[in-house]
Amino acid sequence: MKTLKEFKNYYRTDIFPDLMELEALRIKVFNDIRNFKTAFLMAGIILLPAIILIKIYFFPEISITSIIPVCIIIIIAICTLPYIYEANKLDETGFLSGFKQKIIKKMLSFYDESFTYNPGEHMSMEEFHKANLFPDIWQANSMYGDDLVKGKIGDVDITFSEIHISCRSSGRNSRTKKIFDGLFFKGEFKKPFRPTETGLVSRKNINCAIESDDGITFNIEKEVYQSCSGSAMYIAIPADKLFEPKLNRSLLSFDEIAEYMEYLLFITGIFQELAIEKGIGEKSIETAETAEKTCCPSCGLSDGHSEFCTAGKK
Repeated sequence: MKTLKEFKNYYRTDIFPDLMELEALRIKVFNDIRNFKTAFLMAGIILLPAIILIKIYFFPEISITSIIPVCIIIIIAICTLPYIYEANKLDETGFLSGFKQKIIKKMLSFYDESFTYNPGEHMSMEEFHKANLFPDIWQANSMYGDDLVKGKIGDVDITFSEIHISCRSSGRNSRTKKIFDGLFFKGEFKKPFRPTETGLVSRKNINCAIESDDGITFNIEKEVYQSCSGSAMYIAIPADKLFEPKLNRSLLSFDEIAEYMEYLLFITGIFQELAIEKGIGEKSIETAETAEKTCCPSCGLSDGHSEFCTAGKK
């Protein structure tokens, strides 16, 4: 497993030049969006009182309730249009897709050459049904996602992506109920799990604090849901937009980019530990005896980040 120290050398030679180009684009996109939001908000602040004053001084015969729908429409526009503009701007400039293709794709290849990355695809609803990780999954009728990754850890075929699953009711009082937002992970083993393990869902709280050699600490605290079905292990980790850059932060800080790599170490580390617990790891996955020697003494995840891990340290 690669470490943050190895990743830093790769970052300097292969990733930083691309980040320089993306940083210039980020600043431009950020300024355009900020200026639009500011101008739109100011227009709304001026327009709302203007409508009321026009009604009072020029159309006093009109009932005040008649202008309420207009005011509501303006308020809704102020709250929604800036975010629509932001989404269109990110798509139009290619900033988000460029970051994923140039940075995330390289990071995954550095971590393991077997990994392939398709930012526009995601795991299927069928697979999520098979995992049966949540009691209300069968109510789900709406799904979207992105950032599909496929590869191998040892002899195990893995697939994971971000997915967002909800249940939308129909009718006049329709509403949306969120079922799951986060990372969905599948590992396909060479042999099946024991019948007693199939269908059981376990839940863990994992807290891991990893300190880089620059003294910056990444705190990762997640709920982890896991189940087995046949020869497949499924893991769900509630999270939000793990592989998308933050517009209001510079891309030129190593610690910002290292955080993406640390999540990858965290995710695959969880998978390896669960595989060891089940006693189903192949020769390329650590055995329980080896794991005792190589796992992180602070948080228990597989080695590869233990020299940075500060969990349990005072």
